Amino acid sequence: MEVVRKIVNSNQLDKIELPKNFINKRVEIIIFPVDEKNKMATPKKTVHDFVGIFEEYKNPDLVSSEKEAWGKAVMDKHGTD
Repeated sequence: MEVVRKIVNSNQLDKIELPKNFINKRVEIIIFPVDEKNKMATPKKTVHDFVGIFEEYKNPDLVSSEKEAWGKAVMDKHGTD
């Protein structure tokens, strides 16, 4: 794949919206051709994709206290019933 790299003054890029901290500075432009047939789209994630993602961090000794954890945290923070 052919790639084009060029260093230009940001004032030459009037058609491109740049962040304010890039204005009046030298910037590097890198141009990659887009392959429309094999465009890699980011797949949409669903809730099911995240099931078990924190499995490695679980502490079996604390599982039994999960049901009361939120209420206990509120009591610890606010100290009221």
